[in-house]
Amino acid sequence: MPTTFDPHTNFGFGRIATAPSPADTGTSFVLESGQGANFPIPADGDFNVTVVKSEADFATAQYSEIVRVTNRVTDTFTITREQEGTDAIDIEVGDLVILGLTNLTVEQIKDAINALESDVDTLQSDTTTLDSRLDTAESNITTLDTRLDTAEPEIDTLQTEMDNVETGWVAAGETWTYASNTAVENCEVATLTISGDKTTKYYAGMKVKFTQSTGGVKYGIITKAAYSAPNTTLTIFLGVDYTLNNEAITSPYFSVSRCPAGFNMDATKWTVRVADTSQRTQSNPVDGTYYNLNTTDIVIPIGLWEVSYDVCHDGRSSNSSSNGVSVTSALSTSNNSVSDAELKTHSTIEIGSNGGRVNIDTVHRNKLILLAAETTYYLISTVGGALATTGSLNWRGDLAPTLLEARCAYL
Repeated sequence: MPTTFDPHTNFGFGRIATAPSPADTGTSFVLESGQGANFPIPADGDFNVTVVKSEADFATAQYSEIVRVTNRVTDTFTITREQEGTDAIDIEVGDLVILGLTNLTVEQIKDAINALESDVDTLQSDTTTLDSRLDTAESNITTLDTRLDTAEPEIDTLQTEMDNVETGWVAAGETWTYASNTAVENCEVATLTISGDKTTKYYAGMKVKFTQSTGGVKYGIITKAAYSAPNTTLTIFLGVDYTLNNEAITSPYFSVSRCPAGFNMDATKWTVRVADTSQRTQSNPVDGTYYNLNTTDIVIPIGLWEVSYDVCHDGRSSNSSSNGVSVTSALSTSNNSVSDAELKTHSTIEIGSNGGRVNIDTVHRNKLILLAAETTYYLISTVGGALATTGSLNWRGDLAPTLLEARCAYL
């Protein structure tokens, strides 16, 4: 353990401005202004100083006392009296305070030297032992070098796999071949083939990464893996940013991580989207008949999707004989009937006075849907009440955009 030395400064000297009280037992004094700075700072630890009477020509036991400084605030010193076997003196104004070499410091130096000598003796013994061990180690190193030469290829392979694990990507270790690429609304869907049955290796929800000469590094999400001898076909959702070109695929990787390195988690990049900002109208709609205005629909690829729609549907009538106007909207696989009641919305307005009837409301519905095949969903609406033969059914995209969306739920 290292020897601890008291802190020291050069020219540690001062003169008493305010003496301890009582002079022979008091435990604090004040130096003349600014002289406290000649001594160590409190954070460096305690230290001994010699107080010498002003009338003495030099420090003697009769006219001197060694005290330990335990704290210093500017020029005020807190002390412990009668250190290193010295007797208390009457410390008075004008007495000298000197930070000099005392027996304590000498003993600290001696202790450090003795400890060092002991360490040197131990080191010499350890060196002899170490020499013997080094001879043995040299022989072992030679053997190890031979083994490392053999192991280096395996180490390189393992390092590559470890690097892939850190980024979340695993090298596919096989050839991926272009099969198709199709635009689906604002997104791209592709298929590629791999030799053999790989359906236990790849499955829906995995992320993929690969490189092509056109477009560089590309990312996608597997939505289906199917085997038909002799190949496995992967259906890849490429989202908004990427396209699979009919050219070589290099550096293929796959990942089971939710967000592997480099994969863009912005949901808008992985959402099939149709938007309409125009007003669409069906005049004189028939009560209970569903209409697909402007053939508005959305094509949703294979996979698991968070499907939703937002529409500002508007029913208007000049028929004052009826008190109610209702509008029902749905997202359906049929363009004239509701295929899924969970994707249906309804709003009604009841009016008691005579005059025109208007029901305008922005509605939203969403549902998680698993599709085994690419499917078209149609936005449809119907009316009830006062609209029949005397009004209109509207989608007010001009007031609030009509939106059909399918966000990839594997994200």
